[in-house]
Amino acid sequence: MAGRFRFRLQVVLDLEKRRQDEHSRLLGFAEDVLAKEEARLAAMAGERDALHEDLRSMSADARMDVTLLLDAQRFQSNLDARERAAEKAVGQARQRVEQARAALVEVARKVQVLEKLREQALKDWIALENRREAIMLDELATIRHGQVPGLQVGPGLPISRSEG
Repeated sequence: MAGRFRFRLQVVLDLEKRRQDEHSRLLGFAEDVLAKEEARLAAMAGERDALHEDLRSMSADARMDVTLLLDAQRFQSNLDARERAAEKAVGQARQRVEQARAALVEVARKVQVLEKLREQALKDWIALENRREAIMLDELATIRHGQVPGLQVGPGLPISRSEG
């Protein structure tokens, strides 16, 4: 076989693979942010449950301290505001994860198409090289068996046409 296979779009394929790696890292980062925001929201739900349990235990007690009740109400209002902000942050983080996932899928499709093109180009190149080799072997066999009229072939003699 003569020469080496070169895929004309190899540079593009390499760039798209790098983009795919970058988008994969971005998706991982976005998923980490989402997990942290969801954990923060879950912690606030735990705080709310603890507050409700404290309020139940206070209501079971015959004596209710108004100051404690007001503190609990302020804490619950603060917690409500923090939960709304955390829910918004979780929603935004989910949106970023979906955007990163969509971008990764798009780049992965491009890489897949380029790899299929490369495979097809390689198959075509191999078939062409096989045809060239077959032609060369046919010519060599024809020359060795002296089937070309007017051609003298012998051991130690150069291949030449006879003059006569």
